[in-house]
Amino acid sequence: MTHSAKFHELVAGADVVVTHFGATILEALVYKKPTVVVPNPEWTRTAGIEDARHYVKKVNAVLISEITLRNLLNAIEEAKSREYPKLPDGASKLADLIMKL
Repeated sequence: MTHSAKFHELVAGADVVVTHFGATILEALVYKKPTVVVPNPEWTRTAGIEDARHYVKKVNAVLISEITLRNLLNAIEEAKSREYPKLPDGASKLADLIMKL
C-alpha cells in the first residue's frame, strides 16, 4: 500500500488494523481499533520485538511472530474478540498538573 493523505480515514474505517510496529499502531489506538502487530525482524531501523511485545500487552493487541495466512486470519479474529483496553485519561491528568503550577 502506498502512502495516502487520507490514511487516518482508512484506519478509522477499518474493522481491524494489521501493522508493523510503527506509527500506524498509534493511529489504531486513537481510533480504538483492534490491532494485529506483525514486526519484521529484518527491519533493523525500527523498534524491536521486545518493544512490540511490551506494546501489545499494554493495549491488548495481538502479536504474530510467524507470518502465515492461517496465523494472520487467526490473529485478526482474536483481535476482534479482545476488549479495548481501559486507558487513563491523559488529557485530564495533564490539565490537573498544569492547574497546580
